[in-house]
Amino acid sequence: MRYRGKSWAGLACLAFLVLLCVEPAVAAMKITAATILIPEDDKPVLIAGLEYPGAGFDWNVALTSVGLQRDPNEGADPVRPVWTFVATSTRPMVQKVILEIHLLDGSGKKIKSTKQFVIVKSNTKRQEILVKMKIKRADWERAEKVRIKTTFTVL
Repeated sequence: MRYRGKSWAGLACLAFLVLLCVEPAVAAMKITAATILIPEDDKPVLIAGLEYPGAGFDWNVALTSVGLQRDPNEGADPVRPVWTFVATSTRPMVQKVILEIHLLDGSGKKIKSTKQFVIVKSNTKRQEILVKMKIKRADWERAEKVRIKTTFTVL
């Protein structure tokens, strides 16, 4: 009986230590998302909410706009669009961002997605980030919206 009691106490201590170590890692990550209509005419669209403010708000990392370069080959299948994001940062260190693009149809159903790991430079006023995509023409023509999801993690 005493052995079980010591085992339980050891397990409780281990669980406490794991929680103590994991909590700072969770606090150093932020997930954000925004859904917009697919940009028309290759003009950049401003996006809000895709940002990571630092502790005490003394710095900020953000994706501020997105543009779309359509595949120049109009009859191509698959279509190869290129998304251009503009990032800004007042953080004195680089920022790792997991950037996901989800194409949605009119009802909000996901058609296709892509994910890319990017690094936002420290103290940058305008950093362009290119994300290439490959999608079947029929699926591309059904897409009406794009959901952009970011996961900011501290290096």
